[in-house]
Amino acid sequence: MPRYAIGAGLLDNNYEITLFGKFAHKHDPILEQAGTQWLMHYHLSAPQGPGPAFWHELVMSRFRGGCEFTTDEIATQIATSLNLPKVKNWQKGLRAPQQPFFWALI
Repeated sequence: MPRYAIGAGLLDNNYEITLFGKFAHKHDPILEQAGTQWLMHYHLSAPQGPGPAFWHELVMSRFRGGCEFTTDEIATQIATSLNLPKVKNWQKGLRAPQQPFFWALI
């Protein structure tokens, strides 16, 4: 979870809580408010942010109003971005999280 928290802007690269992380902890400790989630998403998807390069590419090329795509197209784009072979039946390899995310930064 620490790498996700860094990518989402809650922690810095030294695992110290950021100003945004302090604000979220004070005002939205379980990260349930839409505004908090949008800011976390921004940090993950901003080209200058610490999120993964494939996510920046997906956000910039696919997530626009009226843009339609299939799960196979997204899987292919991610695999291409990561220089991986296309995976057939990629959904079989996915697993649902076993536990929800709880605030554990402090």
